[in-house]
Amino acid sequence: SRKNSKLYVHNSFLYLFHRDCEAHFTVRCREWKKSNCKARGKIMKLNDFFEDIGNHTHPSNEEEIDLLKMKTKLKRKSEISSDTLRGIFDDDSEITPGNIATKITFNQVESGMFKRRKKIEPPLPDSAVNSALLLNEGEICASFRRSIISDNGCALIFTTDEQEVMLHDCNFQLGAVDATFKFCPRFFYQVLCVHIVCNNDGRS
Repeated sequence: SRKNSKLYVHNSFLYLFHRDCEAHFTVRCREWKKSNCKARGKIMKLNDFFEDIGNHTHPSNEEEIDLLKMKTKLKRKSEISSDTLRGIFDDDSEITPGNIATKITFNQVESGMFKRRKKIEPPLPDSAVNSALLLNEGEICASFRRSIISDNGCALIFTTDEQEVMLHDCNFQLGAVDATFKFCPRFFYQVLCVHIVCNNDGRS
């Protein structure tokens, strides 16, 4: 729920936790205040048996439950998939029934998906050297080539196989180097870009 309270689903109705007892705990209808609904439930701790107490005074929450299920599924996929959040949402929307998919937008779930993905990301390095060591551990970044670590500091080199071939074959007299100090990742002093001309076409 919006206040991070656990929601319980039973017979297409939503319940909120109410009171904890020794052998069971009670729940009450989520609409108890809005619709003055007196419906309650008793859930046994031993076997999760749900006992209805009272009747609901409003229609079921079936549509909202389907929306909550879709949001939960999107958050879980954000943790296990490397696709973009937008891509995950679009793919799931295509296989979700139209009456549900049309009632939820990417903007409504983007924040929740982003928070789930952040939980599984490795901790950010706390220094330039640790950045290099992290990149050297595995294929975290496809364009990372190697690092240079010395007593004077650390440098990271990024390129692709195609760019390496072009750099090797080019006439570097037509090349250029561009450095920026103002916009640079934390722990580093500058970003140095190498530009070359390949086949009379500017490439960098």
